[in-house]
Amino acid sequence: MVNLTERNGSRLNYSHLPLKPLALAVLLAFAPLAANATDSTVDITNGTDSWYGNTGKTSNAGSDNTNASGNSVSVVTGANAYYVYGGYVENYGDADVAADGNTVNMQDGSVRYVYGGLAFSNSSNASASDNKVTISGGTLSYDFYGGYASSNSGNASATGNSVTISGGSVGYDVRGGFAQSTSGNASATGNSVTISDGSVDSNVYGGFAQSTSGNASATGNSVTISGGSVSGSVIGGYAYSNSGTGSATGNTVTISGTAQL
Repeated sequence: MVNLTERNGSRLNYSHLPLKPLALAVLLAFAPLAANATDSTVDITNGTDSWYGNTGKTSNAGSDNTNASGNSVSVVTGANAYYVYGGYVENYGDADVAADGNTVNMQDGSVRYVYGGLAFSNSSNASASDNKVTISGGTLSYDFYGGYASSNSGNASATGNSVTISGGSVGYDVRGGFAQSTSGNASATGNSVTISDGSVDSNVYGGFAQSTSGNASATGNSVTISGGSVSGSVIGGYAYSNSGTGSATGNTVTISGTAQL
Protein backbone atom coordinates (compact mmCIF):
# COMPACT_ATOMS: atom_id res chain seq x y z
CA MET A 1 0.00 0.00 0.00
CA VAL A 2 1.24 3.49 -0.87
CA ASN A 3 0.92 6.23 1.74
CA LEU A 4 0.29 9.74 0.37
CA THR A 5 0.94 11.98 3.33
CA GLU A 6 2.94 14.43 5.35
CA ARG A 7 4.91 12.99 8.22
CA ASN A 8 6.14 14.45 11.48
CA GLY A 9 7.15 13.07 14.84
CA SER A 10 9.58 13.02 17.71
CA ARG A 11 11.61 9.87 17.12
CA LEU A 12 13.67 8.56 14.25
CA ASN A 13 15.68 5.42 13.79
CA TYR A 14 16.83 5.11 10.19
CA SER A 15 20.09 3.19 10.19
CA HIS A 16 20.58 3.56 6.42
CA LEU A 17 20.75 7.37 6.67
CA PRO A 18 24.33 8.33 7.66
CA LEU A 19 25.03 11.22 10.03
CA LYS A 20 27.82 12.33 7.75
CA PRO A 21 28.67 11.54 4.09
CA LEU A 22 30.09 8.14 3.29
CA ALA A 23 33.77 7.71 2.49
CA LEU A 24 34.72 8.39 -1.11
CA ALA A 25 36.83 6.17 -3.29
CA VAL A 26 38.28 8.13 -6.21
CA LEU A 27 38.74 11.88 -6.85
CA LEU A 28 39.17 13.34 -10.31
CA ALA A 29 41.12 16.19 -8.77
CA PHE A 30 41.42 17.51 -5.24
CA ALA A 31 41.32 21.18 -4.30
CA PRO A 32 42.85 21.36 -0.78
CA LEU A 33 41.80 24.25 1.44
CA ALA A 34 39.88 25.86 -1.41
CA ALA A 35 37.13 28.28 -0.46
CA ASN A 36 35.04 27.90 -3.61
CA ALA A 37 34.50 25.61 -6.57
CA THR A 38 32.22 27.07 -9.24
CA ASP A 39 30.97 26.65 -12.79
CA SER A 40 32.74 23.40 -13.74
CA THR A 41 31.31 20.77 -16.09
CA VAL A 42 32.07 17.04 -16.31
CA ASP A 43 30.70 14.56 -18.86
CA ILE A 44 30.89 10.87 -17.90
CA THR A 45 31.14 8.53 -20.89
CA ASN A 46 33.04 5.58 -19.44
CA GLY A 47 33.43 3.65 -16.20
CA THR A 48 34.95 4.99 -12.98
CA ASP A 49 34.29 5.05 -9.24
CA SER A 50 33.23 8.61 -8.27
CA TRP A 51 32.65 11.84 -10.20
CA TYR A 52 32.29 15.44 -9.10
CA GLY A 53 30.93 18.38 -11.06
CA ASN A 54 33.38 20.67 -9.25
CA THR A 55 36.28 18.55 -10.58
CA GLY A 56 37.02 17.04 -7.23
CA LYS A 57 35.51 17.66 -3.82
CA THR A 58 36.14 21.05 -2.25
CA SER A 59 37.47 20.59 1.26
CA ASN A 60 38.45 23.00 4.01
CA ALA A 61 39.69 22.30 7.53
CA GLY A 62 39.79 25.94 8.63
CA SER A 63 37.35 28.75 9.37
CA ASP A 64 36.82 30.11 5.84
CA ASN A 65 33.31 29.59 4.52
CA THR A 66 33.33 27.10 1.67
CA ASN A 67 30.95 26.56 -1.22
CA ALA A 68 30.39 24.64 -4.44
CA SER A 69 28.04 26.33 -6.89
CA GLY A 70 26.98 26.16 -10.52
CA ASN A 71 28.75 22.88 -11.26
CA SER A 72 27.30 20.05 -13.36
CA VAL A 73 27.74 16.40 -14.30
CA SER A 74 26.18 14.61 -17.28
CA VAL A 75 25.97 10.81 -17.21
CA VAL A 76 25.71 9.32 -20.70
CA THR A 77 26.19 6.02 -22.52
CA GLY A 78 28.84 3.73 -21.05
CA ALA A 79 29.06 5.34 -17.63
CA ASN A 80 29.40 3.06 -14.63
CA ALA A 81 29.92 5.05 -11.44
CA TYR A 82 29.66 4.54 -7.69
CA TYR A 83 28.96 8.14 -6.60
CA VAL A 84 28.03 11.10 -8.79
CA TYR A 85 27.94 14.62 -7.30
CA GLY A 86 26.91 17.76 -9.17
CA GLY A 87 28.73 19.72 -6.46
CA TYR A 88 30.41 18.53 -3.25
CA VAL A 89 31.73 20.64 -0.38
CA GLU A 90 32.89 19.72 3.14
CA ASN A 91 34.47 21.45 6.13
CA TYR A 92 35.98 19.80 9.20
CA GLY A 93 36.79 23.10 10.91
CA ASP A 94 34.28 25.70 12.07
CA ALA A 95 33.11 27.24 8.80
CA ASP A 96 29.73 27.30 7.08
CA VAL A 97 29.41 25.35 3.83
CA ALA A 98 26.99 25.66 0.91
CA ALA A 99 26.25 23.63 -2.21
CA ASP A 100 24.08 25.79 -4.49
CA GLY A 101 22.83 25.57 -8.05
CA ASN A 102 24.61 22.34 -9.01
CA THR A 103 23.13 19.82 -11.46
CA VAL A 104 23.30 16.17 -12.44
CA ASN A 105 21.78 15.05 -15.74
CA MET A 106 21.62 11.27 -16.14
CA GLN A 107 20.69 9.94 -19.58
CA ASP A 108 22.09 6.41 -19.46
CA GLY A 109 24.59 4.20 -17.67
CA SER A 110 24.64 2.77 -14.16
CA VAL A 111 25.19 4.69 -10.91
CA ARG A 112 24.80 3.68 -7.26
CA TYR A 113 24.35 7.08 -5.54
CA VAL A 114 23.54 10.50 -7.02
CA TYR A 115 23.64 13.91 -5.27
CA GLY A 116 22.78 17.11 -7.13
CA GLY A 117 24.62 19.05 -4.42
CA LEU A 118 26.09 17.87 -1.11
CA ALA A 119 27.30 20.07 1.75
CA PHE A 120 28.81 18.77 5.02
CA SER A 121 30.11 20.77 7.99
CA ASN A 122 31.51 19.23 11.12
CA SER A 123 30.79 22.04 13.58
CA SER A 124 29.03 24.84 11.69
CA ASN A 125 26.08 25.25 9.32
CA ALA A 126 25.48 23.38 6.06
CA SER A 127 23.08 24.33 3.28
CA ALA A 128 22.10 22.83 -0.06
CA SER A 129 19.86 24.96 -2.26
CA ASP A 130 18.59 25.05 -5.85
CA ASN A 131 20.41 21.88 -6.86
CA LYS A 132 18.84 19.74 -9.58
CA VAL A 133 18.92 16.10 -10.64
CA THR A 134 17.31 15.05 -13.94
CA ILE A 135 16.96 11.36 -14.81
CA SER A 136 15.82 10.37 -18.31
CA GLY A 137 17.43 6.92 -18.52
CA GLY A 138 19.88 4.50 -16.96
CA THR A 139 19.86 2.64 -13.65
CA LEU A 140 20.38 3.99 -10.12
CA SER A 141 20.91 1.23 -7.57
CA TYR A 142 20.49 3.12 -4.30
CA ASP A 143 19.46 6.52 -2.86
CA PHE A 144 19.62 9.77 -4.68
CA TYR A 145 19.06 13.38 -3.67
CA GLY A 146 18.45 16.71 -5.34
CA GLY A 147 20.19 18.46 -2.45
CA TYR A 148 21.80 17.04 0.69
CA ALA A 149 22.94 19.10 3.71
CA SER A 150 24.52 17.59 6.82
CA SER A 151 26.11 18.97 10.00
CA ASN A 152 27.30 17.34 13.19
CA SER A 153 26.80 20.32 15.51
CA GLY A 154 25.47 23.15 13.32
CA ASN A 155 22.18 23.64 11.51
CA ALA A 156 21.41 21.95 8.20
CA SER A 157 19.04 23.25 5.53
CA ALA A 158 17.91 21.94 2.14
CA THR A 159 15.94 24.52 0.15
CA GLY A 160 14.52 24.62 -3.37
CA ASN A 161 16.21 21.46 -4.62
CA SER A 162 14.53 19.34 -7.28
CA VAL A 163 14.48 15.88 -8.82
CA THR A 164 12.87 15.19 -12.20
CA ILE A 165 12.44 11.62 -13.46
CA SER A 166 11.24 10.98 -17.02
CA GLY A 167 12.78 7.52 -17.54
CA GLY A 168 15.20 4.96 -16.16
CA SER A 169 14.93 2.99 -12.94
CA VAL A 170 15.74 3.77 -9.30
CA GLY A 171 16.33 0.95 -6.82
CA TYR A 172 15.92 2.86 -3.57
CA ASP A 173 14.60 6.11 -2.04
CA VAL A 174 14.30 9.41 -3.91
CA ARG A 175 14.53 12.71 -1.99
CA GLY A 176 14.17 16.15 -3.50
CA GLY A 177 15.87 17.77 -0.51
CA PHE A 178 17.45 16.19 2.56
CA ALA A 179 18.75 17.90 5.72
CA GLN A 180 20.22 16.28 8.81
CA SER A 181 21.99 17.45 11.96
CA THR A 182 23.19 15.69 15.07
CA SER A 183 22.79 18.50 17.61
CA GLY A 184 21.51 21.41 15.50
CA ASN A 185 18.24 22.05 13.70
CA ALA A 186 17.38 20.56 10.31
CA SER A 187 14.99 22.05 7.76
CA ALA A 188 13.78 20.97 4.32
CA THR A 189 11.85 23.73 2.54
CA GLY A 190 10.40 24.06 -0.95
CA ASN A 191 12.00 20.95 -2.42
CA SER A 192 10.30 18.91 -5.15
CA VAL A 193 10.20 15.58 -6.96
CA THR A 194 8.46 15.26 -10.35
CA ILE A 195 7.96 11.87 -12.02
CA SER A 196 6.45 11.43 -15.50
CA ASP A 197 7.92 8.03 -16.43
CA GLY A 198 10.42 5.43 -15.25
CA SER A 199 10.26 3.36 -12.07
CA VAL A 200 11.12 3.83 -8.38
CA ASP A 201 11.33 0.63 -6.34
CA SER A 202 11.10 2.34 -2.94
CA ASN A 203 9.88 5.59 -1.34
CA VAL A 204 9.64 9.13 -2.72
CA TYR A 205 10.02 12.22 -0.49
CA GLY A 206 9.69 15.83 -1.61
CA GLY A 207 11.63 16.98 1.46
CA PHE A 208 13.16 15.09 4.39
CA ALA A 209 14.55 16.60 7.62
CA GLN A 210 16.02 14.82 10.64
CA SER A 211 17.85 15.83 13.80
CA THR A 212 19.09 13.81 16.74
CA SER A 213 18.72 16.46 19.46
CA GLY A 214 17.61 19.61 17.63
CA ASN A 215 14.34 20.42 15.87
CA ALA A 216 13.36 19.19 12.40
CA SER A 217 10.94 20.81 9.96
CA ALA A 218 9.68 20.00 6.46
CA THR A 219 7.74 22.87 4.88
CA GLY A 220 6.26 23.47 1.43
CA ASN A 221 7.79 20.43 -0.26
CA SER A 222 6.03 18.61 -3.08
CA VAL A 223 5.82 15.39 -5.06
CA THR A 224 4.08 15.32 -8.45
CA ILE A 225 3.58 12.01 -10.29
CA SER A 226 1.87 11.85 -13.69
CA GLY A 227 3.36 8.60 -15.02
CA GLY A 228 5.78 5.80 -14.29
CA SER A 229 5.61 3.61 -11.20
CA VAL A 230 6.46 3.90 -7.49
CA SER A 231 6.54 0.80 -5.29
CA GLY A 232 6.84 2.47 -1.88
CA SER A 233 5.33 5.39 -0.01
CA VAL A 234 4.92 8.85 -1.55
CA ILE A 235 5.46 11.60 1.03
CA GLY A 236 5.46 15.34 0.45
CA GLY A 237 7.41 16.26 3.59
CA TYR A 238 8.98 14.14 6.33
CA ALA A 239 10.44 15.55 9.58
CA TYR A 240 11.78 13.76 12.66
CA SER A 241 13.81 14.47 15.76
CA ASN A 242 14.89 12.05 18.47
CA SER A 243 14.63 14.53 21.35
CA GLY A 244 13.48 17.80 19.76
CA THR A 245 10.31 18.52 17.81
CA GLY A 246 9.37 17.41 14.31
CA SER A 247 7.00 19.44 12.15
CA ALA A 248 5.73 18.86 8.59
CA THR A 249 3.48 21.61 7.19
CA GLY A 250 2.22 22.72 3.79
CA ASN A 251 3.63 19.76 1.88
CA THR A 252 1.74 18.32 -1.11
CA VAL A 253 1.40 15.15 -3.17
CA THR A 254 -0.28 15.26 -6.60
CA ILE A 255 -1.07 12.07 -8.54
CA SER A 256 -2.49 12.12 -12.06
CA GLY A 257 -2.33 10.56 -15.52
CA THR A 258 -0.94 7.05 -15.85
CA ALA A 259 0.95 6.90 -12.55
CA GLN A 260 1.13 3.40 -11.07
CA LEU A 261 1.36 3.28 -7.26
